[in-house]
Amino acid sequence: PDENGESNHDNVKRVNAALKQHGLITWFDEEQMGGDIMEAMCKGIDDSATVVVFVTQNYIEKVYTGSAQDNCKREFRYTSNNTEKGADMMIPVPMEKRTSDPKTWRGTVGMELSGVLYRANFSKGSDFDRNVDNLVKEICNQCGITTESENSDTARELASKAQSGDAAALYKQGSVARDRGNYQEAVRFWKQAADAGLARAQYNFGWECENGRGTPKDLSEAVRYFHMAADQGLPSAQNWLGSCYEKGKGVPKDLRTALKYWKLAADQGHASAQFNAAWAYYKGLGTDVDGHAAFQYAKMNAEQGKTHGQFLLGKCYEKGIGVSKDLHTAFEFFKKAADQGDAQSSFCVGYACSHGDGVPKNPELAFQYYKMAADKGHVSSQAAVAKRYRDGEGVAADKASARKYYKMAADQGDESAKKSLESLK
Repeated sequence: PDENGESNHDNVKRVNAALKQHGLITWFDEEQMGGDIMEAMCKGIDDSATVVVFVTQNYIEKVYTGSAQDNCKREFRYTSNNTEKGADMMIPVPMEKRTSDPKTWRGTVGMELSGVLYRANFSKGSDFDRNVDNLVKEICNQCGITTESENSDTARELASKAQSGDAAALYKQGSVARDRGNYQEAVRFWKQAADAGLARAQYNFGWECENGRGTPKDLSEAVRYFHMAADQGLPSAQNWLGSCYEKGKGVPKDLRTALKYWKLAADQGHASAQFNAAWAYYKGLGTDVDGHAAFQYAKMNAEQGKTHGQFLLGKCYEKGIGVSKDLHTAFEFFKKAADQGDAQSSFCVGYACSHGDGVPKNPELAFQYYKMAADKGHVSSQAAVAKRYRDGEGVAADKASARKYYKMAADQGDESAKKSLESLK
């Protein structure tokens, strides 16, 4: 319930119905959630041009301090960590009077969204129809389908706020310029917002400095702004700063400091940082090898549906690193990643099916997964596919195809494949 004891779900349901009456296609959990809940949530977010975040105090607390298994927390993290848009794809909408001031938003919601201008507020006593109209306009604006007059009004309002030094407006102006392909103008606005203290602008400006887009390439300046954003707790900046220290980009190489920043971001749910931390503990990069920590961070990443984490979690179960050895569970994680297109995991599934590791031997399935990996350039899989075409194992014998795949592996330097190729001529 919200601050008035009413069902926030029912209030959101009412808003959703109104949005559909305006011709918008929406994804609403009550209507779309089915099958694997995690997969359904991820697909709903991935297939959406923008995500409306209905902000209540309870929601803020769930995302900030709630269980890692809470679906509100999972959805918010998955959206904010989106590599293409992140917080830019999110539209915050207060649902309570106590959340009407973004400055009061705590934790991750406040970090990611408190600087975003919102145009609709459905707290008790607000004009529902007017706010629906405002929300529709903002959604259309995010999706690039606003009318000319609406765009003019938005542009004038943004320009006015930006001229007054409003950091959120400056950031938005930069995003608009970026969407138009004008990176010099985007950088100009983002730098002003960054110097005004907005973490997301600091991260964006640092990114452009690193890549030399819209401004001369300057790794030292990039790192300086990544530090500003990271010190404010922005997980994307913390993760990227960790990578800078890992590779020695703009700073002396320092794996221990890299791990420090990856952990800060990982503990806030940043998927890439979770894998980076897991790999560091798995390989002993910047720290002693720590199987338990490697397993825990790989598990966090895998729970977000990420293939790298699923693969590493499979390796942990396969070798008994940080967890009891369990070849069947290892196979399950390898298969999850393989079915999303991860080549090294496809090889592991093929190997397990070929040797009966954790599952009954299945030559046909082994060939299928080896071939999936081989066609993505995985050398060992190319050799495995060639051997099976040669011997007729799990597939009809076909010497021409055997030669094709041996050559693919040989061309990548596989000496054994070179010898096998010679023997088939």
